[in-house]
Amino acid sequence: MGYGLLQLAIGLSVLLLKPFGSIMVLSLLTACFGAFIVVNCVIRKNLTTTSA
Repeated sequence: MGYGLLQLAIGLSVLLLKPFGSIMVLSLLTACFGAFIVVNCVIRKNLTTTSA
């Protein structure tokens, strides 16, 4: 459920930023992608240290 809400929030943000141009939309998506990668790495690092 949490991941679906995150997707919904990103989708709504894209729709709200659409009138400001493609650079704003791409900037938002790039920031979300970067944040997802960082969070994913932190979770994987925590999982490997706790399971070892």
